[in-house]
Amino acid sequence: MKIKILFFAMLFMAIACNKDDDSNSRDKFLATYGVVESCPGLNSSYDIIITTSAESNNTILINNFGETGTSVKATVSGNNLTVPNQTVNVSGTSVTLSGSGALSGSILNITYTVSALGGSANCSMVCTKK
Repeated sequence: MKIKILFFAMLFMAIACNKDDDSNSRDKFLATYGVVESCPGLNSSYDIIITTSAESNNTILINNFGETGTSVKATVSGNNLTVPNQTVNVSGTSVTLSGSGALSGSILNITYTVSALGGSANCSMVCTKK
């Protein structure tokens, strides 16, 4: 019986630690970044702001994604992020995007695919914490 109690106590502690890890992983992404973005035929520089999302401990919002003023949802695991397939409204046009990224020190690299109006493009962002 004591072994069972000890096992469940250790299991509970492991689960609780994982939740903290998700939150800590997310926190290191939270900042304002200067972005240099490259898409076919278009290069631009602008700022994004990454904030927390109330959805879960490992979800963030990338505000002003693609310099559109739009917020895009991403999930964080360690130093990596995933932009799940999602559709956002940009100036009355439905835009679908998905991608991934990695944070190394103060540099966040994101690659993503964007589709709208029957076409698609692969883009990359180099984001530097301000």
